[in-house]
Amino acid sequence: MGRPVVAPKRSRPCMRKSMSPEAQAHRRDVTRNASPDLSGDRHYAILIAERCRMRKHVNNMRATEVQHKEFVDLLSTLLSDEAFVRVLGEQGFTTMPRMLMEHLSGIVDAKSDAVAYPCENGGADNRLNDLCAEAANILSGRELPAMAIVAMRSMSSGRQIEVAHEMLAGHNYTAEFARALLAATPEHMRAVGARVYRAVEVRAIALSSIEQSLRKLYVRAGMLEPGHTDNLFYLALGGTVARAWTANGEIITWLLARYPRHAAFLEKLTVEAGRAAKASRRALKLSYT
Repeated sequence: MGRPVVAPKRSRPCMRKSMSPEAQAHRRDVTRNASPDLSGDRHYAILIAERCRMRKHVNNMRATEVQHKEFVDLLSTLLSDEAFVRVLGEQGFTTMPRMLMEHLSGIVDAKSDAVAYPCENGGADNRLNDLCAEAANILSGRELPAMAIVAMRSMSSGRQIEVAHEMLAGHNYTAEFARALLAATPEHMRAVGARVYRAVEVRAIALSSIEQSLRKLYVRAGMLEPGHTDNLFYLALGGTVARAWTANGEIITWLLARYPRHAAFLEKLTVEAGRAAKASRRALKLSYT
């Protein structure tokens, strides 16, 4: 038998040979500087720490929201059971906090919409006048360090507005955070006359990716924060009721026999709150905060 005929291999054209020396040098430069080592960069560490803080904050608010919903469903189920209400009456529990009952029934006090929360710092900072008008308006009433203002002055007006929104969303007005955001600012978003070297520009591109992920966390936090305070308030108010119920032997025995999951939830809430309150040199911290 004859040997099979094998088609000769066709050599691929070398792209590097077809490129000019200047193009090859530019490609090597871009490849070398595309992913700079930021392990020891201070601004990188600040942005990473802020991202970790916001991620933990968002996770805590989500956990509080889930626990609040579970607690409301639990109370609604128990209070709709006539047998449980009868047991409560026999043990002397004939009333509940009015605000908690209104919350469970979906009644919203019209006056709550008219409550005005004062700013943390009522007086305006004259140093904000060094920023663009819109950025100064966003940060009005907040106290910024002088070095934070200096860092923001090195940015363009549009970038100042972005940074002002990020500071407000994260409640972080420190000079270190402002400098880190300046380091993540590309050349075209810096103030006119602010000189940026090639190495700084490459680092800004790398830091901007961290800032983008941080910005997404700010958006999530902004969606959860409006109801977070109410969730904590009603959990604290309901926790006082749960503590009284679990301390009563007849009530907890009845719950364990008919609603074991609900009883376990109430006991866990009470035990964790009591353990945190008795811990040495620690302030009272309920399990849902």
